[in-house]
Amino acid sequence: WPSRPVWSPDGRYISFLWTDWVGQNLYVVPAAGGSPIALTQEKGFVGGSTWNSAGSFGAWSPDGQQIVYSLRGDLHATTVPTATTTRLTETPDSEDGARFSADGTRLAFVRGGNIFVMPAKGGAATQLTREGRAGALNWSPDGKWLAFSMSDGGERLTAAPDYSGPLITFLGGRAGHRDVGLVPAVGGVV
Repeated sequence: WPSRPVWSPDGRYISFLWTDWVGQNLYVVPAAGGSPIALTQEKGFVGGSTWNSAGSFGAWSPDGQQIVYSLRGDLHATTVPTATTTRLTETPDSEDGARFSADGTRLAFVRGGNIFVMPAKGGAATQLTREGRAGALNWSPDGKWLAFSMSDGGERLTAAPDYSGPLITFLGGRAGHRDVGLVPAVGGVV
């Protein structure tokens, strides 16, 4: 079944995830009609936890020519509609939540709770934050700032009832303090 539909910025395509109980892949369909085009051919699930705060999957480039998404913790860019994929990052840490700058030249993303910026075509990433509390992010229209959610992580609670011994453990938590942060896109004080 299809989920997480998103219009391309130029209005020519709609991207979506297709789940068939065996796997999940990224597709586009021409907005004017036609057959869906598979952009990924994974045997597993490409969507997973990489949905963003807007409820969509991946980030369209401003020109509508590619989609950037996280797969197994690394960022990938796939051209639309030809499905040529390039791995943009390859690190032991997981990258997620990538967003293009308005001019399409830079990507901002979260790695290890910190914000990084890199050229949209790939290359060295610059770390902008160091607190390890960053979440969903968004560029300012002029590309000079990044706004992002911040959290102190909250409190994780676990409990095992006496009657169950180690068989049942309940997990829960209390939300931590959340805030909005701003950081210059070239780095600086949050």
